[in-house]
Amino acid sequence: MQHLTNQNKLLKKIIAISGIDKLPLMFVIFFAAILVGVVAVSYNEAFLWGTNLARDRFFTNPAILFITAPVLFLLASWICRKFAPNAAGSGPEHVINSLKKLSEPGKHNDDVREYLSFKILVVKIISSIICIAGGGALGREGPVVQISASIFAIVAQKIKKFLPNFDLRTWIVAGSAAGVAAAFNTPLAGIVFAIEELSQFHFEQKFSNFKTKAFFAVIVAGVTAQFITGSYILFDFPIMNFSWDTDILLVLLLLSSICGFVAWLLKKTITKTTNWRNSVNDKIWYLFPLISGLIVASVSYTLGHNTFGAGMFTIEESLKSSTAVLTIQDSLGRFINIIATAASGAAGGLLLPALALGAGIGSIISQLLPLIDSRIFIATGMAAFLGAMLNAPLTAAVLVLEVTNQRELILPLFLSTLAASWIFQTCNGTAKH
Repeated sequence: MQHLTNQNKLLKKIIAISGIDKLPLMFVIFFAAILVGVVAVSYNEAFLWGTNLARDRFFTNPAILFITAPVLFLLASWICRKFAPNAAGSGPEHVINSLKKLSEPGKHNDDVREYLSFKILVVKIISSIICIAGGGALGREGPVVQISASIFAIVAQKIKKFLPNFDLRTWIVAGSAAGVAAAFNTPLAGIVFAIEELSQFHFEQKFSNFKTKAFFAVIVAGVTAQFITGSYILFDFPIMNFSWDTDILLVLLLLSSICGFVAWLLKKTITKTTNWRNSVNDKIWYLFPLISGLIVASVSYTLGHNTFGAGMFTIEESLKSSTAVLTIQDSLGRFINIIATAASGAAGGLLLPALALGAGIGSIISQLLPLIDSRIFIATGMAAFLGAMLNAPLTAAVLVLEVTNQRELILPLFLSTLAASWIFQTCNGTAKH
């Protein structure tokens, strides 16, 4: 009898060490991650269709924006307001709010449905596509984070009764990381984003339990997206040679400081306009999307095509040449249009627009050293601005490293993101010295 008992104990140890007991759970994560990859790619195609629709309309008859922008902004805002108010805006902030809520004492695991649900997912997709088709200056990558977290939250809720020590926060973080990986084709950035930005609300659990789900989800979602679209680098251009000197260092620090300050100004203005919109009388809510649409139409009509849209084509244009092509007018117009679009109350993200603004600032600053390849400053500007906006410098540096494949820029990218984030936090009164 004792012999059988010892055998049972040995068998349990072997199962625990091998991880066989976790196979059913990994199959569920595998399914959810594949779903994230498929949804992310499909959403990207639909979003690109809306983007091209707005661009084609602009190049054919730019004055039509004065009709389409207000009307479509109104429709996109109404859909969010009517069916899912927390589908409005970007996405990462709603994921963070859900994690904060779950970290409060006495909260149940279904308390996040106001932030993460099937209804949120559907409304987010529809509203953001309508907004971009109207000429909005918001992106799809932020929404993908909330959409992916919603998918993982839905799946987790379905199987939670079968899981010991169930913690929904693990699934939300894993889903968000998978979303970043699928949206940008950046698996490393997805993992770093989960650790740096989201897991601060979730470390009562052992890190090993969290990392297994997140890493596996990122790999599967990323592979799924690549399987559908093919392996690609988002912003591919020839490898650049980079060498340090005093002038480059000083210009990079100047660029990082400007990106940090402008990112702070952008985020503060968006927060104030959003609070203002939320405080107005319900009877006149429609004025915000209508006025926002007219502002975007006016700025785009006056300053040109590099001021509207998510920013993908703007970044691509800036990286085609080793000399600066984006102007102060381009960046100023995009800055205004991002604020106006966010104020409309429609769904749309800030991640790609932040990269585009950083690219514009980098292009402008690069003119201080005209003999140096401007793409060095464009790439570092992208990382600096995104790192400051997200308060996630490591994520931004790794993401830009992956989307440009510029290994030579690894040190400038990390320097620029850290410096810009410090400037942002200093302006915000949250810097740690």
